[in-house]
Amino acid sequence: ATLGAEAAPILVDALRGSDEALAHAAIMSVRGGAGTGVGDYVALLDGMPPARRALLILALGDRGDKTALEGVMPYVDSDEAEVRLAALEALGTLGDASCLEPLALASVTTRTREVRETARGALVRLTGEGIEEALRTRALDADADAAVRAELIRCLASRYDVSATPGLLAVASNASAPEPVRVASFKSLAVLASSEELPALVELLGQVDNSKLEHWAALAVLAVAQETPDEKERVALMLDAFKGAQTPGTKAAICKLLGQLGDEAYLDVLRQAWREEKGAVQEAALRALADWSDRAALDDLAVIVSSAESELHRSLALRGMLRTVARAEGISDEERLAFCLRAFAAAENVQDKKLVLARLGALGGPEARGLIEQYLTEPELAQEAALALRRNIEGTWTAFASHGREVAPLALDLDLSLIHI
Repeated sequence: ATLGAEAAPILVDALRGSDEALAHAAIMSVRGGAGTGVGDYVALLDGMPPARRALLILALGDRGDKTALEGVMPYVDSDEAEVRLAALEALGTLGDASCLEPLALASVTTRTREVRETARGALVRLTGEGIEEALRTRALDADADAAVRAELIRCLASRYDVSATPGLLAVASNASAPEPVRVASFKSLAVLASSEELPALVELLGQVDNSKLEHWAALAVLAVAQETPDEKERVALMLDAFKGAQTPGTKAAICKLLGQLGDEAYLDVLRQAWREEKGAVQEAALRALADWSDRAALDDLAVIVSSAESELHRSLALRGMLRTVARAEGISDEERLAFCLRAFAAAENVQDKKLVLARLGALGGPEARGLIEQYLTEPELAQEAALALRRNIEGTWTAFASHGREVAPLALDLDLSLIHI
């Protein structure tokens, strides 16, 4: 590897020969930069066994001499898996703007995860003059293949090209753009957009026309909002976005996001939306309250459970109240029981009553047990009541023994017909 031009013939002979150890040593020398160029080594590729060809391609890639690109490029489509992977890997260092589409195409057309990940990795590593501009141009080209565009848009995020953000916003907002391209744009915007683009993203969220796009648009808004370092700024941006929303769709989408962000500063907006809005916006506000992460919305849900005119709204509030009772901290057992009693009083369908019974079973204690027992004889609820009673008792009783402690719990067979409380 310390030799110059005189090294090339020696290495070529070793690479052509049948001695695998010598050939491997020659490949290591090529990787290390032996010789004054790579033309002689590239010329050998076609006549080599696949395993050796793959190793030499990788060595040429590691060497980084871009004059090897022309010789390596044909092997990107090789039928020999190890050779194809080596060529894709090498393009990450040897490649230029001409490699963008072949690498993207390799990623989107393969069924092999290793090929896809290798091609994507090479796209991210490409260097050289004009790469970034060429990538942006091709990714945002409306006439390019949709699958290739989506892959290149994904690459923009992986390379963290924030200068692509305006173009991605334009693509995401273009209703005539293919859905995979718009989805890829929202995914990349989740990485690249800043708080400055948050209002535009929120507006886009209200304009998307199907659930898949709405999902990815919402995740983009959520990601950007969560990355806004100043909490006051984040809260102000989201509240301003809601106030400035022009359509019910946008308002409903923002309500959903406010629930996911979970800042207590959003609760008043959600409460107001529940009281004053109608249709999808009112329902979105209720769902956000029902999914609140702590007990801050619990009293609101209890009121809605008792007063909602719509069975759907009452059921959503009831289920949210039960989830909160189950998971939120800072609620005493007495409060949990009281909320369950309010839920039972408001439950009008069998399914909701079953949910309340299940929550009562988890509570334990004689008060909950007494309420459960009242429903053991009701045909539609008897099975759920029996299960709840079993769970209540399991959480209350413990078996002790001076001998055979490991089998003592078997004394509690929980045969409900034999239990006297």
